[in-house]
Amino acid sequence: MNAFEFNSLVIGMEESFSITFDEALIRSFAKASGDENPLHVNLDYCREMNHPSLVAHGCLVATYLSRFVGMHLPGKYSKFLSMKVSWMIPVFAGDRITYKGKVTGLSPGTKVCEIDVNGFNQNERKAFKSQLMVQLLK
Repeated sequence: MNAFEFNSLVIGMEESFSITFDEALIRSFAKASGDENPLHVNLDYCREMNHPSLVAHGCLVATYLSRFVGMHLPGKYSKFLSMKVSWMIPVFAGDRITYKGKVTGLSPGTKVCEIDVNGFNQNERKAFKSQLMVQLLK
């Protein structure tokens, strides 16, 4: 876990990590969230809809933005305030998504930083873009 304090952040600072979205993760999220739309749980249906495999829930993909903030940038002293997310392409079972984030704004008076995080699949196609607002506790 990183533990950046506000005064150690600079515009342009970057962090990243990757995660593979497998069928078990997607099915587990479907059960936990109650969203058992066939796109998330029925492989035959997905193929009928011209998808190669199960589609990960958008909110499942966005869940890992919390990991980005809480563990990577800024890490330990962060308080997640808001996020805006737009999806470009579906994330399928078997896709490996790399979350790449960069500090794009700093507000010293409130100790709030703006972080843009984009997610790229294993083929370097952008799956989503997001803008996060995070307050630092130190």
